[in-house]
Amino acid sequence: MERVLRQYFNYSDFRPGQKEVITSIVRGEDVIGLFPTSMGKSLCYEILPYIQQGRVLIISPLISLMEDQVRRIKQRGEKRVVALTSQLTHEERELVKSRLSHYRYIFCSPEMLMKSEFATSLQSLSYSAITLDEAHCISQWGYDFRPEYLQVGKWIQKLASRPPILALTATAHEQTVNELQYWLNMRTPKIFRGEMNRSNLYYDVRKVTSPFDVLVRYIERELGDGIVYVRTRKKAELYAQYFIERGMAVASYHGGMDRQDRSLIQQQFLKGELDWVFATSAFGMGIDKPNIRHVIHESIPLSFEQYVQEVGRAGRDGQNARCLLLYNEADLEEARLFSNRYLLTNELFEEYNRYRSLDKSEVEIMKLLQIESSFMEIIKFYETHYSKEERAQLIHKNADDKKKQLELIFQWLTSDTCYRDALLKYFHSEPVSQERCCSNCRFVEEQFEENSVTVCNSSWEERLQQLFE
Repeated sequence: MERVLRQYFNYSDFRPGQKEVITSIVRGEDVIGLFPTSMGKSLCYEILPYIQQGRVLIISPLISLMEDQVRRIKQRGEKRVVALTSQLTHEERELVKSRLSHYRYIFCSPEMLMKSEFATSLQSLSYSAITLDEAHCISQWGYDFRPEYLQVGKWIQKLASRPPILALTATAHEQTVNELQYWLNMRTPKIFRGEMNRSNLYYDVRKVTSPFDVLVRYIERELGDGIVYVRTRKKAELYAQYFIERGMAVASYHGGMDRQDRSLIQQQFLKGELDWVFATSAFGMGIDKPNIRHVIHESIPLSFEQYVQEVGRAGRDGQNARCLLLYNEADLEEARLFSNRYLLTNELFEEYNRYRSLDKSEVEIMKLLQIESSFMEIIKFYETHYSKEERAQLIHKNADDKKKQLELIFQWLTSDTCYRDALLKYFHSEPVSQERCCSNCRFVEEQFEENSVTVCNSSWEERLQQLFE
């Protein structure tokens, strides 16, 4: 195994946990690997084709993440790798289909796995292992955003020869680990946990009157690249425009943008051409930028998993970085409303089926229910794959889980105990003692007031203020 590591990856030693994961997979055992950002999760599946002379299927959530992984694999000289995405041209699709069994690494999304023209061919192949990259998405997105995630386990069971399953993520609470085992139909998986504490991150939580004022003052004086997470697309655009007009190298990023524009912004940020990106949670997964010095949450994250995933993008080079979370009283209620914005309900399905019985078209139903086409697809998915009883159970569980997550976040924000220890406890890691820790501990990295910002352009202040109301 060490010979393969040196020959193909130019590493002399495995990082903690890697060899144990790889050994278990080679033995045919299912594995859940919980390793923080920058701990080398991808090596755990990238090395397998060379050890076993086989093929690995990697189920991944984002096109940008898949493309980055394909690029890195090709950079080390491996050509037998492909990402099955909607970006392939017709000619590329036909070529890939004819050569699918040739590849050592096949990346695809859960949707592509089951609904594309590749589905039958993928089902017919044999695999050394099937990897779920960013596996927490099954729990975070599967219920009400990308329900195909909940069907991956059934797809694997249909294979002629069921391979070991490797589920990898940086963050997973015990409940998430249990859900991974359930939805993927895992067979008594081995669970390996890396060191969760990121000692170079300083957790700074502040209750403020105006997040905008604090944000302006902070960004105008701080050096180093950073990400500012906001809740809505409109906020991302308005914040970015405010700083662009002041001559700063910033951009907005959100899921409503054209894919080429998103890719350009991501590349500019990676190359250091942008200092700050104002983004929704759509940005950051798979971003391999070592020198991010600041991750700011302008509003409350909806879960600990989301928060730790996002702040984990800071300080990958091991140097000090700061995680600043700003909130006010109004933000608490906004978080509740946003969390329930696209929440499936039994009443929604009853209305959907009533309109169908009246022979309403899909367009008419969307207007009557006041939903977007993407949400309509989720409703149809549930109708197709689950009975009324199963659906009701999933809906209840999802709503209950979201409520509990927000309650935990609120308690954490208002606590006077160590923020770091609370996060570690949530993820079942041992507490630590370090001087540069968090804004609740004895060492406070910086004191500052929020009322020192003067906004010259009142129209911008007014437009931003409307977003908080």
